[in-house]
Amino acid sequence: VLPLHEVEKEFRKRYFTYVRNKTRSDAEAAGMLGLAPPNYYRMCKELGLK
Repeated sequence: VLPLHEVEKEFRKRYFTYVRNKTRSDAEAAGMLGLAPPNYYRMCKELGLK
């Protein structure tokens, strides 16, 4: 059984990856996620996506 924070991180990583694949640009992905672009880039970095 994984700790809750590990499950949450994995879910976020999969969701961010899904949204990134469905959009044409990072700015569009940030908008779909309801994040400002700087916060979007920070989250991608934290999740190891960039």
